[in-house]
Amino acid sequence: MRPIRLPAWLIIFVLTAAVAGQTGKANSLVKRLLELPAPPPATVSETDSKTVRPPEFYDPKNVPPDDAPLADLLDYWSRQNSSFDEFRYNHQPNRESLQRILAAIEENHALLTSYLKLLPDDSETVEMVRRIYTEDREALSYVGFSPVRDWLLNHSDVFIDELIESVRSIKAENGRINNQKALISLARVDWSRAKPFIDVFENDPERSESYALAKYVLYHHALKTGSESDAERYRNELEKLVEDKKGSYKSRDLAMDALVLGSDFPGRDDWYLSLLEDETLLELQENGYTGLTTLVRFMPNQREKWLDSMLRLLDAGKPAPRSVAVRNLYQINAFGQKEILVKMLPWLTDPNWARESSQRERKGLIGSFGEIDVPESVPGLISIVLNEDDRDREEAVTSLVRYRRPETVPIFRRLLFDNRNVELRDTLIEALVATDGFSVGEEIDALEGFADSMLAARKAENSDAEPDESEKTPSIEYSLGHFLANNPKLGDALVRATIARIGALEKSRPEIAALLLEFLQSWENPLADLEMLGRMNAGRVDDAQLIKMLTNRREIRERLANELPLWRGKSPVLRAFCTVISEDKAEAAAILREARPETAAALFAFARLVRMPLPVGEAAALMKNPDKLTALAAERYLESEDGVAARSRLLAEHRGEARMLGARIGFVPDEKADFKPLELMLNSLFMSVSSSYYASPDIKPLIDAENGIRREFTDNKDLTAVYGFLKNEPAGHSVLRVYTDRIVFTFYEDEARYWTKTVSGKEYEALLGFIVAGGIDALGSSYSREEEEIEEFVMLGRDGGRRILFSPGRREPKLAELANFFEAFRNDRLDLHYRLSEKIDGLRVLLADKSLLAQTVWKNGGDLRVLIADQTEREKIDKELEEQENSERAVLNRPDRENLYELQRRRRALAAYRHLSWRGFANGKLGPERVEQPAAIDYLADFRHGVIIGLTSYAFTPETLWRRLGDSEIRTEPFYGGRLVKIGPGGQTVVKPGIYRKPLVTPDGKWIVAAEADEEGFYLPNKVVRIELATGREIPVDIAPADEFYPVAYLSAQNRVLLYRGRDQNRLIISPNRDFDRPTAKNPSPATPEYYLLDPATGAARLVRGEFRPLEDQTFRALQPAGRPNLYWAAIYDEKLAATTLGYYDPVAFAFTPVMKIPTIALDSMDVWVDEKGAEVYFVYGGQLLALPLRPDGQK
Repeated sequence: MRPIRLPAWLIIFVLTAAVAGQTGKANSLVKRLLELPAPPPATVSETDSKTVRPPEFYDPKNVPPDDAPLADLLDYWSRQNSSFDEFRYNHQPNRESLQRILAAIEENHALLTSYLKLLPDDSETVEMVRRIYTEDREALSYVGFSPVRDWLLNHSDVFIDELIESVRSIKAENGRINNQKALISLARVDWSRAKPFIDVFENDPERSESYALAKYVLYHHALKTGSESDAERYRNELEKLVEDKKGSYKSRDLAMDALVLGSDFPGRDDWYLSLLEDETLLELQENGYTGLTTLVRFMPNQREKWLDSMLRLLDAGKPAPRSVAVRNLYQINAFGQKEILVKMLPWLTDPNWARESSQRERKGLIGSFGEIDVPESVPGLISIVLNEDDRDREEAVTSLVRYRRPETVPIFRRLLFDNRNVELRDTLIEALVATDGFSVGEEIDALEGFADSMLAARKAENSDAEPDESEKTPSIEYSLGHFLANNPKLGDALVRATIARIGALEKSRPEIAALLLEFLQSWENPLADLEMLGRMNAGRVDDAQLIKMLTNRREIRERLANELPLWRGKSPVLRAFCTVISEDKAEAAAILREARPETAAALFAFARLVRMPLPVGEAAALMKNPDKLTALAAERYLESEDGVAARSRLLAEHRGEARMLGARIGFVPDEKADFKPLELMLNSLFMSVSSSYYASPDIKPLIDAENGIRREFTDNKDLTAVYGFLKNEPAGHSVLRVYTDRIVFTFYEDEARYWTKTVSGKEYEALLGFIVAGGIDALGSSYSREEEEIEEFVMLGRDGGRRILFSPGRREPKLAELANFFEAFRNDRLDLHYRLSEKIDGLRVLLADKSLLAQTVWKNGGDLRVLIADQTEREKIDKELEEQENSERAVLNRPDRENLYELQRRRRALAAYRHLSWRGFANGKLGPERVEQPAAIDYLADFRHGVIIGLTSYAFTPETLWRRLGDSEIRTEPFYGGRLVKIGPGGQTVVKPGIYRKPLVTPDGKWIVAAEADEEGFYLPNKVVRIELATGREIPVDIAPADEFYPVAYLSAQNRVLLYRGRDQNRLIISPNRDFDRPTAKNPSPATPEYYLLDPATGAARLVRGEFRPLEDQTFRALQPAGRPNLYWAAIYDEKLAATTLGYYDPVAFAFTPVMKIPTIALDSMDVWVDEKGAEVYFVYGGQLLALPLRPDGQK
C-alpha cells in the first residue's frame, strides 16, 4: 500500500494547531499558578528559632565546651533539663557553663523554668530565683509560677512553714509513705527544724517506712557534714534494711536509694552484686524500677563494668540472677548489641527463661531483632507468632519483616484471614506487603475498593443521608487498600499497575481515577513522579496536584536527579518547573535573558510559590513585556519576593496609586478567592518553604481598614503619610496621619467613638527614627493559626507602602517596641469624638472617666442616678483575691483542699459587686457618695452575693427580673444549666434537681417556667417545662424541643409567659453532626425563630407574631413606662443600618413605633432612660454617660 503523503500546508497547519493547543494549556496552567497564594518570607525570629539540631547534638557525651556559642549552651542544657529523671543519673553543667546560664536567666527571666532542675541550691542562686519569683511575675506568667514555687519550696526557706506542714502530714501505711520529699528537703534547708521529725520517725517502734526515711536523711546529713563514723553506722543499718527479705518494698527501696544517691563506699559494688540472687527483690517494683536496677541507672559511667557482670549472670542457671541481668541490660540500652541478643535467644521460645518487669523487657527484646540482623532469631519469632497471644505476637510479626523469609508468608496470610486475629490485621497487612505476600492484582483491587469507599463517604458527607453509625470491622480488602493508599514506600510493580488502572478509569470512572491519582502522588516512587511530569506536560494537572508537586520538590529532585535534565526540553512549562525544583540559578537567569514569554511566565509562576531567588533587575524589566501574562507574572513574582529592591521597582511602576505591598497570611492576589478546599495542601507548601502557616481566616475588617486608608489619599490632598496598627475588627485601630500642616494620632475605640491627639514634630521624628533604625520595613508577617487575633502594622504614602501582618503572640520584638510609641500616644491626653455628633445636634458627654464606668442610668424628675463601676476599686479587689488564692493553693496539705475551688469561687461571688455603687449626678458632676438603688431596678442585692454559684466575673449583669420569689430568687447552677435553687438571706436550698436554664417565676409565686435538658446537656435540643412550686410537679410544655427554647418574659396584661424557640446558628461548632443544621426528626428546631404565649397554669400555648426584641432586653428592670397608656420606651439596634431606633413599644400588640434614630451607636432598652418632660434621652455607652435631645426630627 502506498504511503499517504500529506501536503506541506496541512503539515504546517497540524503542527501549528498542536503548538497552539499546548501553549493554550500552558497559559491556563500559569494563570492558575499566579492566582494561588504564595508563602511569605521567613521572619528573623523564625529563622533564628528553627535551628535544626541533629540528634547527636543532645547526646550526653557531647557536652558543649564552656566557650561554646550561648545559643548552643542554652539549647543543650534546656534539653537536659526537660529530660531530667529523678530515677536515673542526670548530667549537670560545670561551674563555667552554669555561670553563663545564670547570666542568661538574669537577662531574660522567662528562661528560668527551662533550667530549674539543673540549678544548685547555694545562697546566691536561691536569692536570684526568689527575686525573680517575687518581683517579675509578668515574665513567669508565660511559663508558669508553680515550677518556680516548687523549687523554692524544696531548696530554700522561703516557704519553710509550708514545708513543715507537709512534713507533719507524712504517713506510712500499706507499705507506702507519702510526702517523703518534704522531709528530705527540710533536712537540706534547715536541719534543726527537721531533726525533731527525724527523731520521731527513727524511734518508730514498728520500724515502718518512716523509719527507713529517717535513716535515709540521717545518712545523707552525715555525708554532708563529714561525720564518717555516723555515715558508716547509718550505712550498715541501711544495708540491713535492703537485705531484709521480710521488709516492705518501700523501706527496702528507700534504703537502696539512700545508699546509691550517697557517695561511693568500699565494697559497694560487691555488696550490690550479692543481692542479685534475692528473688524477693524481683517481686518488688514501682514504675518498673527496683533496687536491682537502681545502681545501674545512677552509674552510667560504669556501663562496661556492669555490662560484663550482667553478661555473666545471663549464663547463670537460675532465673533470678538472669532476670536481674535482663532488667539491667534493658536499663543501660544494651539490647542494641548483637552478642547480647544472641545470648538471650532462649527467651524467645521459653517465656519463663527470665521474668520481666512492668517495663516489658521481653517485648523490647523481640523488637530488637527487627532492628539488628540476627537470622538465628527467625525460628523463635515464628514460634511466638504461632503459639503466643497478642501480647508479644505483634512485635514478633514486625521483627520478622526484616528477614523477608518465604516461610513466613503463608503463616501471615493464614493469621490474616482468621477472624480471631482482627487486632493483628494492620500489622499482618504491613508485613505481607513488605514480604510480597499479596499479588499486584490483589493490591490494585484493594486500592480501587478503598477509593470506592472514600468516594461514598465524601458523597454521604455532602448529602442529607443518615450517616452509618455502625461500628463494623472493616473488610480485609478495605484495610489493605487503606494501608497501600497511605504507605509512601511501595514497589514499582504496583505503581505501574496503578498508573495503568488510572488510565483505564479516567473516562469510565473519573472520580475513582482521580482518587487513585491522589494516592499515586503521595507515593515516594520515581515512576509516580514521571507520571505527574507527563501530566503536567499535557496540561492535565489540577491546582492540588501542582501544589503537591511543589511541596515535594526536594524529594522529586532527589529521585529524578538523572531524568530532570531530559524533561526540561519537552515544553516551556517543564523547563521552568525543572529549573525551579532543581534550584538551578544559571538556567533561571538564562530563561530571563531569553525572555520567551511562555517560559519566563512559567518560571515566575513556579518561583513565587517556592520563593526561589531570581535576578530582580531582569524580573523588573519583564514587567514591561508586551505579553500581558508575562508582565503580570513578573509583577506577581516581585510582589512576593518582597525585598527592598523588588518593592522599589514595583512601586515605581505604580506611582501615585498608594499601593500596599507585603504578605498577609501569604501573598494572595485575590482576597475574595476561596482557597478553603486547598488549605491543608497550601499549609504543607508554606511549611516547606518558610516554616509559615497558611489558613484562610476572615480578614475583611483588615482589608476594609486598609482600603479606607488608601481612599484617604485620593480624598485629601494634604495627606502625605499614614502609619498605624490595624485590628481585624471594625475598630481598635491606632493610626498616625501626617498632613502638610499637622500630625494627628487617632485611636478608634469602637465604631461609635474615637480619640485624637496632635503629635509634635519631636514625637514624630522619634517614631520615624525608630522605624528606620529598627529595620521595621524589613520585617515579615508572623501568623499563628493557634491565635484568633490578627493585626497589621501599615506604612503608606502616596507612592505606596507596606503592611506587616502578625498574630499578637508571635509579634516580632521590634514591632512590639514600635507599638509602645502608639501606646504612649493612647495613654496621653486625648480629645473624645463621637461619630453621632456628626449626624445629630446636641449630643452631650456627661461622664467620661476611665476609672468610673457608667453601667446604667435612671431618672425621676430632677433625680438622676447612675450605676458606677469603680475600676480602681475592682483592680484592688482582684489583686487581693489573687494573692489570697495563690497563698491558699500553695499550701500542699490543707484539710479543705478538695473544697478550695468552691471556697474561692464563692468568695469571688461575694466580691463581684463590691466595686459597684449608685451615685447621684447633678450640675454636670457625679456625686462622691453612694445613694440608694432605685426601687424599679434590682441590680444590687446584698443577700445574692455570697450564694450565687459561679458568679466569678464582675462584668456579670444580673438577670433578676421574674426570678423573685418573696425575698428570695430562683436561680440555676452555672455552666449552661444545673439544678434549680432558691437563694435568699438565709442561704440556698435546692428546688429541683436536673439540668435547667433561664428559670422564670410567675408573680403569684405558683409556677416556674424553665428550659430543661436531658443528661446530654444543652448541646442537644431542649424542652421547656412548667414546675408547680407547691408540689414540685414538673410538666413538659407540649411543643417540640429546639436548639434554643426558653422563657423570655412574663406579660402581666395577658397573664402569659412568652417563649422563644429557634435554631442555634453556632450549634455546628459544638457538634459536627450535620443533622443539627436543619429541622429533622433528630432536631426539629425551626429555621425561622418562633414565639409562643404560654398559660403557666394550664400549659396551653399559641404561636404569636410581632416585634419581641424589647421584651428580650429586660434583665434587671422592666421596660420604662412611656407617657402614653400601655406603652413603654424601647431601643432596638439594627446592624445593617448601624443605628439604634428609640420608640414606643406595645407589649399587647407586640408592636414598635419608631420615634427617633440614634446613628452609629448600638444600644438596647436597658441602656436608655427617657426624660419626656425634659425632652432628653439619657444613655450609657462603653462606660460613659451621654444625653441627646428627644426630638423625632433630631437628625441633621
